[in-house]
Amino acid sequence: MVGIDTVTLLLQADQFALLEPARFTPNATKILGATNYDLGRGAYFPAKCNPFKKDNQVFGYLPYLTLYTGIRAGGLSKGLRVQFSVPKLIRGNNFDELDEQDFDQVCQRLLDGLAHYKVRILSSTPKPRPFQLRYVRQLASRLR
Repeated sequence: MVGIDTVTLLLQADQFALLEPARFTPNATKILGATNYDLGRGAYFPAKCNPFKKDNQVFGYLPYLTLYTGIRAGGLSKGLRVQFSVPKLIRGNNFDELDEQDFDQVCQRLLDGLAHYKVRILSSTPKPRPFQLRYVRQLASRLR
């Protein structure tokens, strides 16, 4: 279940590198190497890398990662979805609000969390694209 303060970053396959694909379940090598034929009737093939309880105790709150391959209108789409709660990332809870001064700290904690998973964000890509941010508004859907 996704909370109201959850941010989802969608990274295209050319924007990141996995240094340890075996950390994902199933192994990320299988997901990234998937073809249309491998997907079969399913249009989406995910692999997850979620923090263990002991990881959160040692390193603090860590993001949830989903590597995916899917069939889209333009062909095969591969990428990484990074979900995290911004207040939990910095404050350790969902109650304390953040302001613009915390933005650099949010970015650093996010990069540290990705480094823990052995995911590297590539600084230069063949086709630079901005990260796509999508704020999940669970509350708005409940009010409808």
